[in-house]
Amino acid sequence: MMNDIFAKDLSGEMVSPDEPGYDELIADIFATIKTATEMNTGYRTPEDVRL
Repeated sequence: MMNDIFAKDLSGEMVSPDEPGYDELIADIFATIKTATEMNTGYRTPEDVRL
């Protein structure tokens, strides 16, 4: 189950590129990094942040 790799990663356990769901996990990590970078590189109103 894909949620297993997310739970494993969140708990601090090592995950392997061979595990099912690894590609989705990495894609979500990079999407989060992109969003955080965009939010932290300039002024955002509270309304912008909530969207």
